[in-house]
Amino acid sequence: MAIMIVGLGNPGAEYKKTRHNAGFLALDKLAAEWGASWRVNTTAKAEVAEVIVGEMKIVLVKPQTFMNNSGLAVASLMHRYKITIERVWVVYDDAAIANDQVRVRRGGSAGGHNGLKSIIAHNGDPFARFRIGLGNPPERVPLEEFVLQNFKADEMTLLEDKLNVVIELINEARVTGVQEKTVTIAT
Repeated sequence: MAIMIVGLGNPGAEYKKTRHNAGFLALDKLAAEWGASWRVNTTAKAEVAEVIVGEMKIVLVKPQTFMNNSGLAVASLMHRYKITIERVWVVYDDAAIANDQVRVRRGGSAGGHNGLKSIIAHNGDPFARFRIGLGNPPERVPLEEFVLQNFKADEMTLLEDKLNVVIELINEARVTGVQEKTVTIAT
């Protein structure tokens, strides 16, 4: 039985290193670890990589619809691969949790995240959420501006640690199922 792992982000070089693209960054790292190759699915408007890990078929997805329409790409690919929403795992940035944390849970609200709102609107719930903490934006910086800023040089080591934790949690979930968990990275 297959699962779909969706990384949220925005397409284009100008967004590549932004906080809002943490989901894309995690999936790129995961694809490299598993030896998966990306290809463009123009019908679904997504980059897709298929891989067998252990005995599990995994479809990696990076929607190219921009964050606010991520649910359209997910719906198209769920239909194509006959995957139900319960077998969808979404990796994304989350300013509602601490910058040094990664959190996993199944179901819940969109919490103001437009990518999640779109997935819920087009596909329902409960899908698994792998949340990469960003922490609150600095004072006087609107959230929309904060998430579209590039990661600063001094944030890169912590980001790399968070991406590694996400990959560990995904590999763990493949074996044991998705378990609610919060990991705080020692800084």
